[in-house]
Amino acid sequence: MLHLYRSIFACFIVAVLSFAIARYTAPTHIETGKPRFVTLTPPESASANADVPVFSIDVDKIPAGMTDRGTSFPIGNGLWLTAQHVANTGCGQIVLIKDGKNVPARIKFLGHGVDLAVLEAPTSFSLPLPITNAAVLEGQNAFAFGFPNGKLGAAQASLLGLAHMKFAGTLAGTTPVLAWAEVDRYPNALESLQGISGGPVLDQNGDVIGVIVATSVRRGRDFTVAPQILGEIVRQLGLEQAQSSETPARAAVAPPVSLERSASALSKEGRIVETYCIPR
Repeated sequence: MLHLYRSIFACFIVAVLSFAIARYTAPTHIETGKPRFVTLTPPESASANADVPVFSIDVDKIPAGMTDRGTSFPIGNGLWLTAQHVANTGCGQIVLIKDGKNVPARIKFLGHGVDLAVLEAPTSFSLPLPITNAAVLEGQNAFAFGFPNGKLGAAQASLLGLAHMKFAGTLAGTTPVLAWAEVDRYPNALESLQGISGGPVLDQNGDVIGVIVATSVRRGRDFTVAPQILGEIVRQLGLEQAQSSETPARAAVAPPVSLERSASALSKEGRIVETYCIPR
């Protein structure tokens, strides 16, 4: 079980968080279909604990005439994983962008009380990423990839421990997340990671151990969905066999790691794509 020391409690509480959302002019409206909601049971380690800090996030509706954007990645069988605040029932149209081409997607599954969404879209242009069941330890390094501010980017971070994220607004519930301290960022001059939400977090073997769901406005803290919940998604969606045949992105995290080269390779392979939500 991961423990977060009381000494860093205040750091989480005062951190001002921003979701990876950028807004632009909305194109044509279409229907996405009716998604199925999946109840994801929090892991035992995520039960109420006085030593685990809780912070709140407000998820607002998209203003009229605007769009939200984030990142998603393929997990097999034509399915893609992203954050629910990036793609949800408020979207009239969801578009994945690969090599400058628009690929329509629809919501297939949404998690109750957890900031995750599963999309359905073609995967012929992409190489899915496997989700690992390996243990995640305090101090462990990991690598997040996506499209902050609409441009290719990445971050390296060291695991601090467990926290709980409480939603308010269009999402509701409290979910366990992992808190990370940023070590490096690409581009280095990037002031914000807005737009990286929904992107994969890879361990040193190139397997997915998290999905980015929140970051601090300034550098310092990133937050990802706890890996036990990702494993539950794989189980409930019946992806065990499909996932077992996928190739980890080991080349992207082989030392010495270049965040720029790694992000470029993952994007070229379609393992991360920019994702747009056009509201109804």
